Amino acid sequence: MEFKFNIETTPLAGSSAGAIVFAVIASGAMTYIATIMTVAVTQILWRPRGLLVDQFDSKEDLINVAFTSSFIPGYLAPSPATMFRNRVCIDGGLTLFMPPTSATKTVFPCDN
Repeated sequence: MEFKFNIETTPLAGSSAGAIVFAVIASGAMTYIATIMTVAVTQILWRPRGLLVDQFDSKEDLINVAFTSSFIPGYLAPSPATMFRNRVCIDGGLTLFMPPTSATKTVFPCDN
């Protein structure tokens, strides 16, 4: 079954591996342009809480949020967490498995 959507009008949301999928799409690597992409990360200090990121300063910022959203302590690196925008963070799927959007139709990739 093939699923088609309009990348220019369909909001994208993802956490963990889903964030990487949309980072690739938004980067132009698949010749698409994403106008809105929401990525979830989990800030762990002082208590775990989900953060939604939908503004990116640069391509590097987009890559960093995708990496952070997929950061599983002890799996990707020996460190217990990673830094994103001066916050100690880990995998976004821990607190926001399916990031919310205001759209009526949204594509949610799932890595499980």
